[in-house]
Amino acid sequence: MTPPCLTPFRFRQAWTRTNGHAHHAAASKVDSRECLQWSGGCGGVAGRRAGHRPAGDLSQIASAVPNLNFTTATQSSRSSFVSSVFIRGVGQPDFIVTTDPGVGIYVDGIYYGRTTGGVAELTYGRFDRTTFRGTLNIPFTDELQGRFAVSTRRSNGLGVRLDFATGAKRADLGEDDSLAARARLRWRPGDRFEANLAIDGTRVREPQVPDDIQAINPAAPLLGLWNALVGGPNPYTPAFLTAADYTSYATGPGTAELDLWETSLTLDWDLGSYQLKSITAYRDIQALFSNDGDGSPLRVLGSDMVDLDQDQLSQELQLSGRSFGDRLDWLAGLYYFDESAFEITHAYVMPGIWQVLESLPFLMGPAGPIGPCPPPPGASQLPTPGPLGCTGNPNNIPLDLDFCGTNDVQVSNYAAFAHGTYACNDRWSATAGLRYTHERKVHTLLYQRFNSGYIIAPPGTRTTRSWDAVTPKAGLEFRPSDQVMWYLSASRGFRSGGFNGRPFYRDVVEAFDPEYLWSYELRVKSTWFERRLVANTAIFHNRYSDVQLTANRATADGNVGVFTENGGKARIEGFELELHARPVAGLDFTAAIGYIDAQFTHIDPGVSVTLASVFPKTPKWNGNFSVQYAAALADFGSLTLRGDYACSSRYYNDVINTPGLAQSAFGLVNARIALRGESQSWEVAVFDKNLTDEHYITAGVDGLAAIGFNEAQYTRPREWGVALTYRL
Repeated sequence: MTPPCLTPFRFRQAWTRTNGHAHHAAASKVDSRECLQWSGGCGGVAGRRAGHRPAGDLSQIASAVPNLNFTTATQSSRSSFVSSVFIRGVGQPDFIVTTDPGVGIYVDGIYYGRTTGGVAELTYGRFDRTTFRGTLNIPFTDELQGRFAVSTRRSNGLGVRLDFATGAKRADLGEDDSLAARARLRWRPGDRFEANLAIDGTRVREPQVPDDIQAINPAAPLLGLWNALVGGPNPYTPAFLTAADYTSYATGPGTAELDLWETSLTLDWDLGSYQLKSITAYRDIQALFSNDGDGSPLRVLGSDMVDLDQDQLSQELQLSGRSFGDRLDWLAGLYYFDESAFEITHAYVMPGIWQVLESLPFLMGPAGPIGPCPPPPGASQLPTPGPLGCTGNPNNIPLDLDFCGTNDVQVSNYAAFAHGTYACNDRWSATAGLRYTHERKVHTLLYQRFNSGYIIAPPGTRTTRSWDAVTPKAGLEFRPSDQVMWYLSASRGFRSGGFNGRPFYRDVVEAFDPEYLWSYELRVKSTWFERRLVANTAIFHNRYSDVQLTANRATADGNVGVFTENGGKARIEGFELELHARPVAGLDFTAAIGYIDAQFTHIDPGVSVTLASVFPKTPKWNGNFSVQYAAALADFGSLTLRGDYACSSRYYNDVINTPGLAQSAFGLVNARIALRGESQSWEVAVFDKNLTDEHYITAGVDGLAAIGFNEAQYTRPREWGVALTYRL
């Protein structure tokens, strides 16, 4: 089973099933049902390779698909079940409810046949990691079949919290503790009707993933002030840097909890010349996060609580058929999506400064005391540049960096779409699609500085925005032979706008607009030597406008805030090459190479990036290679040996290209040996993931210049284990 990714997904495309879960750009859609060798969409080699890889979480697909970056533990969540996904340079690093993901993910129910059967898999590995996955198929009657699955995952932490005074272990970090269950029912009373009901539930109770404090700069203005006024004999200094990754001296709260359930009902009617489909889905998420982000026993930076409650309802109707002597294969439909998301946040940066300033009996300038306290100003006076200190001084307010607030987002989305493919002859076909989307968002915000009571956004602060988008697609397919297919397409996608949900000041309580992407792609798919060699390639050119940029950047008072803004225009172009070769029976070679050249072509005034800025999580080069050999053993079964290598060139983890968060080029090596019985009913496998123990950065926050330190999260270290599988 696939662990969930905590993201309020949306889909805005003109020509395929929506279901409320998808990504920004059409050209990169990943749907297992369509990833066939002769589809005009995604490459068939990645799907072919995935079937030979050991089961795991969804993020492992990044090692099989070129130009895909899939990581967990985003810069704000520090949780293993929150994902950050980038495809061909398009994505979103933040999980706050006021923004939409750049790439959405959904898992469709797949029926596995009518015979009674099932699979049980037990895995044990490093960090005492124990995973159990079980599925059972049950044909209740000839008309009613069911499939049930359960998955549990437990492990000790991959990192530790240490006692600063003694160096002894205090607690684990990055433990696994999750339970998921899934039920599928299929009812087919006749040849013309089918109903599929799906119910899923997930429960996660884990500590935060390990943070690594990379550098501490006591000379930074804010940290210097905190050390002088609050830290005193216990300042925050490089003494709190640990000698190893995945270790920390943190003592504050650090939890990640998730309760998720969802259900969907798909109804299919065969009306003779037409087919009618209804897809209804509901999803509810309740999540709770807390973290200690400074890696020390001091209270410097962290979050006491991020409490999220999100639910969504979607309904889609599709009518499809064939016309003009079955030359035109068409589909038309209507779509509705409704989302309600409510988030409560309490976060702090350098707490205590405001309280000390309020208690000072004198005014203070950069060099020290400058005079006695004047009479308290009027309550309505706003902060201005000037001296600090003294009770009631409004200039103290910007240094109350203890924030609390709520974000309430209500979304309504309506769409109509049509799509058709016309077969001109046996070799040529043309495709066209069009989608119209109307979306309305209402954001209600309450945000204040906790200790001073300064209201940034008073109760009832409401912003309403509506957007309309027309997203077309056109494609041309040519099959010069039964072994080769050429596919040329042009499509437009969009991601709707949103709101800045973490305002430091009243003037940043604002919305940002949608972003748009035109994608042009030429794809060639081919098979050679009686299908012993499969070769697929794609060349793409994307035009990106009103790009949404999420960045940590300095505020007017020298602190760091998280902002999303429309930054300008960009172009993204590159290619992908996938190969699968089987020179002899049992021996398989696969390779995939991706190249991306992403550049900003126009930057709006006041934006935090420049024309020279590099797209985040977008390496120029990435690749993956594998070799597998399966040998039959006389009167016993088979032995399979497999090795994988995935590599990436240097890339940045944030849009402002922080050097401390840059990831150097790296490579990952995985190995697996599996012994399968002659009856194919059982298998024993040993595996080693990240064999060379690469530690590469997946997310982080840059505050070295402003607040005084950098923090980063790393991928999982080397893990090995054994897996036992039994098939009924």
